[in-house]
Amino acid sequence: MNMTPRLLAAAATAALLMLPAPSRAQSFSPPQRGEIEHIIRDYLLAHPELLEEVSAELDKRKQLAEAETPRATSRWSSSSITIAVTASARSWTSPRS
Repeated sequence: MNMTPRLLAAAATAALLMLPAPSRAQSFSPPQRGEIEHIIRDYLLAHPELLEEVSAELDKRKQLAEAETPRATSRWSSSSITIAVTASARSWTSPRS
């Protein structure tokens, strides 16, 4: 893949802007920040297919996260349902005195 210097700058800037450390985001002056945003916007408008790739990656990560998340177990296991049904059936069929 041939990455131009502008693409590299946009990718590096996007990565920096996504970092949670406020000190890094504050190190840019307002004019610098505006120029960075302009470069990223122009690049994304020129290459909108990147948004599809990003969306596909996000969907893939969500699916992986869902697959790794343990499912909530039911309050009623099959054995507890069997016991409850059997006990109920016995009370209906027991001879009454």
